Amino acid sequence: MIFAVVFATTSLVTAPLALLWREPILAKLAERGGVALPPDFIWAICGISLLIAITAALGFLFLRELRRIVDTVAEGDPFIPVNAVRLQRMGWLAVGIQLIAIPVSALAGWAAYLSHVRFVDVGLSLGGVFLALILFVLARVFRTGAQMRDELEGTV
Repeated sequence: MIFAVVFATTSLVTAPLALLWREPILAKLAERGGVALPPDFIWAICGISLLIAITAALGFLFLRELRRIVDTVAEGDPFIPVNAVRLQRMGWLAVGIQLIAIPVSALAGWAAYLSHVRFVDVGLSLGGVFLALILFVLARVFRTGAQMRDELEGTV
C-alpha cells in the first residue's frame, strides 16, 4: 500500500514537472534516442503519468479492501456481508484498472508514433479481466454464505 501511495504521488508530480521542464527533457530524450521529438511528446508523457497515478490510487484502494478482508479472516469470521461488499468493490476496482489501460494504450501508441518506435505492447490484461470476474463471483458466494449462516442462526 505504501508503494502504491509513493507511485501515485511520484506520477502526479511528474506531469507538471514534465510540462515545466519540457525543453530540457525533450533535448535529453533526443540526445539519447538520436531522434528529435516534437513538443507534443510531453503531452503523451503527462497523460500517461496521470493515468498511472490513477491506476496506483485504484491499486491502493484494492489493497486496502483486501487487507480488511484478511483482517476478518484473522478475527475468525470472514463470511460476513461486508466482505461480500468489499469483494464486489475489488471487482469494480479491477475493472477500472483494466479500463484505464485503454487510454494508456492510445497515449503509448501516440508516443511511439511521435518517437518513431515501432513496437508498443500495452493493453488489456486477460488475467485482470479474469480477476474481476472471479471477484464478482466470490462476492456472490460470500453474500450467499452470509445469508445462509444468518438463516441457520435464526432457526436454531
